[in-house]
Amino acid sequence: MNLVGFPEGRAREELAALLKEAGVGVNECVVPGWSLGALERLNAGGLHVLFRADAPYAGLFARQGLRTLCAEAPYGLRGTRSWIKAVAAAAGREGAFETALGARYRDLRRTWRELRRAAEQHRLSFIVEERSWPGLMDGALAQGVPLLPFAREMGFRVDLLLWSRRQVPAPPPSGVRVFHFTGLAELDRLLADGGSSAAYSDFPGDPRLRRRGLTPFSRECFEPGFDGALRTLRRLLRLCRLPVHRRYGRFRKDDGTP
Repeated sequence: MNLVGFPEGRAREELAALLKEAGVGVNECVVPGWSLGALERLNAGGLHVLFRADAPYAGLFARQGLRTLCAEAPYGLRGTRSWIKAVAAAAGREGAFETALGARYRDLRRTWRELRRAAEQHRLSFIVEERSWPGLMDGALAQGVPLLPFAREMGFRVDLLLWSRRQVPAPPPSGVRVFHFTGLAELDRLLADGGSSAAYSDFPGDPRLRRRGLTPFSRECFEPGFDGALRTLRRLLRLCRLPVHRRYGRFRKDDGTP
């Protein structure tokens, strides 16, 4: 099979290695990087596993009549397990996950629980437009990464800060506090009173985060796969514990400069 559209890097190689352990060989990894040779070898893969169903390449593969699969994104332990099971089943390896990876998954869960206990002491804020927040759930807002479910699985407490002129009530996801704001002063107050350690904002370069002692984070912090999930959790914990913004953020000017 081929992996199509998955972020390049060690996490993608780790996903390929997990599939191999489950008895599914990876023929090629293409998009965003590709070569003429890789494209020529693409047809040797009987199944094309897509990272995102809404990506332009999905329509191209469909028009060519190629066999494709777009399973739940492999982020977090649960998402990765579900993804491997789906790919293995589509490749005729039903039940291969438990046989090949079940014991490792149970070991990972023990380590995960220990890290979750530390994460439960911290709160993350997500600052987005009211109409855009569902994209935090399904990955549409972060190039396929389901940021909010992943953060909840890691054990972090979560605040959702929504910009809305009409104060439209949003049905809160389970365990998530939801606040609305209509202006920057109101957002500043919410950040000051919220008790978060770190924040994601779709307002680029937002200086309020550091000024209020919050460490910014982005989708780049989140990695797929089992090892990627553990790295993500440890990385976010380090950001939450970073003291520099809490100590010195109040001295920054509104333009973000010292």
